[in-house]
Amino acid sequence: MLRTLTVFFLFSAALAVSCRGACAGPETVSSSALFTDPGLYDGRTISFEGEVIGDIMKQGRYAWININDGRSAIGVFTAAENVAGLSAGGYKRQGDIVRVSGEFHRACHRHGGDMDIHAGSVTVIIKSAAREELICPAAKKMAVLLAGAICLLLISMLYGRLRKKR
Repeated sequence: MLRTLTVFFLFSAALAVSCRGACAGPETVSSSALFTDPGLYDGRTISFEGEVIGDIMKQGRYAWININDGRSAIGVFTAAENVAGLSAGGYKRQGDIVRVSGEFHRACHRHGGDMDIHAGSVTVIIKSAAREELICPAAKKMAVLLAGAICLLLISMLYGRLRKKR
């Protein structure tokens, strides 16, 4: 009985491990992996996550977005309806954090040889938000001190010119 249970559990574990890749969906890949070894992923369906940055460029039924995963950005080509409602980030705003799934091309002949992902789906993970601007207190003090020093220098220069004219 114990031997049968052991065989059953080992078989179940092996089945779960072998099914994991097929059942989990496309592999999530980082930009470093894509840029380091693009041939490994060329033509494969992958998943890529990051912040929408720059402009969302719509042209007819299709659109381009740039996704930055914190290390680097990659262009994503997708249907225009997939980007409806997306917000891109900039200096004062964090863009939507999205997961795109689609076919990776290391040198897409359809788009002039550029590296890109042709995404079938774009899923928002975190909606965009205002980016809080943090200024270091020491930097504020230094700015005030430098502004004061410049004012004293200008007053000193003006006073010196006025004394020479008399």
